[in-house]
Amino acid sequence: MKMTIEAAAYNYIGGRKNNEDNFYLNGTLLKRELMDRGGKVSVVCKEPTQIYAVFDGMGGGEYGEDAAYMASARLQEYQEKSEHPDNSDYLRNFLTETSKEIDGISLKNGLKSGACGSTAAILILGDWWFRTAHVGDSRIYLLRGKDFTRVTKDQSEVQRLIDCGRITPEMAFTHPHKNVITHHLGMPLKGKELESVISVRRTLKAGDWFLICSDGVSDSLRDIEILKLINTEESPADNANRLVKCAFNTMSDRGVESDNLTAIFVKVCGVNAVDEQDRRVRKLRLRRALLAGLTAVFGLGMLATLMQIIQFFR
Repeated sequence: MKMTIEAAAYNYIGGRKNNEDNFYLNGTLLKRELMDRGGKVSVVCKEPTQIYAVFDGMGGGEYGEDAAYMASARLQEYQEKSEHPDNSDYLRNFLTETSKEIDGISLKNGLKSGACGSTAAILILGDWWFRTAHVGDSRIYLLRGKDFTRVTKDQSEVQRLIDCGRITPEMAFTHPHKNVITHHLGMPLKGKELESVISVRRTLKAGDWFLICSDGVSDSLRDIEILKLINTEESPADNANRLVKCAFNTMSDRGVESDNLTAIFVKVCGVNAVDEQDRRVRKLRLRRALLAGLTAVFGLGMLATLMQIIQFFR
């Protein structure tokens, strides 16, 4: 069976005057001129490699909107042009180059470097695997059976305090610095590359549900509250609608202005059947192909070709 994915995104401006969130559903994004209206999109996809993402802009006014839209638009170009968009080095380079371009928004408008930017939470699905790439505090969750876990780890001040043992996750939920992130697209670079987080490939299973969301959702509801709102008997669109509306209403009930809200639900309806023996055969074939390539390279003295082969098998 080919990999079959049902996915839906719901983006809502919330209580803000402008919408700095954008999303990406395997080729579909929220157009720049429509961002303040928000949007709902549902898709069914069967391509062997698929990409879903949420981008949460910052910088106020047009700058945050421009940053989030640019990130989503660049991801669309990346998926269209890249032969292997799941390659870790390609992903890291994509995030670095997009970060530089977003920082250009700040510099062109007379702002200091890093004044505007965007988070990134990217989910890539293959025929029997998935991997993530993220910057900032937009999150990716996985619901597998009864287990609901965060796949990504926030790059934020409160997460740093949790890691140091100074606060608990529950304290982080109400911490005054909960919105302070340590990394984002558009930040000044300390080295040649942006400090993004690229996960290893993990096994994908039929029946898996992924949630990708901006902090407008995760700052409004605790993980256990999010889990209680997910109904796997309903569609991704129904779940996205319910989650976003509940997050908005929760903040309204607290008398707090809601942030922009974006939620993507990805339902894995089917995956390619690849048992352990088949995987070992695939790895063996890859090793043989690499060995043959190396032999040809050294015979011809083509270092550039060697580097291409190495990149292909990362």
